[in-house]
Amino acid sequence: MNGKNKKAAQVLQHQDGEGKQLTMPSVRLPEKKHSMGGTEKQGSITSLLPSGAERAVSLRRLAEITGLSEREVRRSIQRERMNGAAICEAGAGYFLAETDEERRRWVRSMRGRARQILRAARAVERGCDTIE
Repeated sequence: MNGKNKKAAQVLQHQDGEGKQLTMPSVRLPEKKHSMGGTEKQGSITSLLPSGAERAVSLRRLAEITGLSEREVRRSIQRERMNGAAICEAGAGYFLAETDEERRRWVRSMRGRARQILRAARAVERGCDTIE
């Protein structure tokens, strides 16, 4: 696709085996100019995500739908989370928390990952003579 706006309208196969289809809304992703000459497409990932872990959408699929790179999709998800969007992640992909339990489960998972990263950083740090 070319032009300043890209329209993404996709149909995702529902994962329950019943052959149902989930229709994703159309989203316009205008380009935003960067000072370094590149562009970044802006849009709402939240508007593309279904509710519930059983209907999660993969990172690859979100990149296809939006025309963004996988890295750009992850950055957009992080930005939307920082603005309060309840975007959760499971092994199958991304979804909006449908229940408080889904939200709590994701928060516990993220906190566990953060503890593991901090432990690894401390272990490496102990081996350093100086830390900048």
